[in-house]
Amino acid sequence: MIREIVEKDYRQLNYLTQTIERKSEYMLFGPNERVLTDQEQWEIIKTIKKQNNAKIFVSEMDGKLTGWLLLRGDNIMRRAHVRYLAMGVLREYYGKKQGQQLFEKAIDFCQQNKVLRVELVVDVRNVRAIGLYKKMGFEIEGTFKKAKLIDDVLVDEYSMSRIF
Repeated sequence: MIREIVEKDYRQLNYLTQTIERKSEYMLFGPNERVLTDQEQWEIIKTIKKQNNAKIFVSEMDGKLTGWLLLRGDNIMRRAHVRYLAMGVLREYYGKKQGQQLFEKAIDFCQQNKVLRVELVVDVRNVRAIGLYKKMGFEIEGTFKKAKLIDDVLVDEYSMSRIF
């Protein structure tokens, strides 16, 4: 099931995010780099729910959060039609359409709210994610050279977008 986050999800979202970041070699934040208390996570959810240019959607199976997707806009009028997207799914739920369903929910939201452009960045080595993003209509626009330093290796990232 895909739905918008609610405030009572704060503990599960905090655990989910830290688990994904701890187990994935492709996320922006490394293992234990972004450690939030449950209270801090609750405050973040409350803040995002008050914003008209941000949304968090979650995937849920058997009462457990399995993935999240964040859409966030700028407060710049000339970019009011743009949202930045970030997401994460627990590895054990790969292949169960969680990422695709999160994207479908986000795309529906964007189309209903006059969002004309969604952009994201992805580690060039993350072939699985790049395949999903392309399947969902995103195109590679360019490459950020040596954008991240992971285990003493400089890694490129693709800039991708979908135009509605």
